Amino acid sequence: MSGGDSSSSTRTRASGEFGGGPDCRDLAFSTTLASPSPDEVDALKVGEILGVDLVDEGGVTIVGVLGSGGVLIGSVVSGRLADLRTCLQQGFRFGAEIQSVVGGVVRVRISARE
Repeated sequence: MSGGDSSSSTRTRASGEFGGGPDCRDLAFSTTLASPSPDEVDALKVGEILGVDLVDEGGVTIVGVLGSGGVLIGSVVSGRLADLRTCLQQGFRFGAEIQSVVGGVVRVRISARE
């Protein structure tokens, strides 16, 4: 192929050179939190960015959205959960921006943080 620069169409996967895992730097999706804490939901504000991390809940590791002081707001459920878990285990950091709060339903946008 002459004159073409194939590097623009090749993407390096954050998980390694073999490309078997998610592209952690570009991982982003919206989801509704599971089991949001009623005591914490009232204080949430649209646009607020919360932490995302692996949390031990009764011997089970979940991906949680955390408020100030590490308080669990709710857990992440998504078709992208396995990718997010892998990225967190690799040391990537993610944030959850509050998109909406309607009653006890909290919608967030999960994305990588620098």
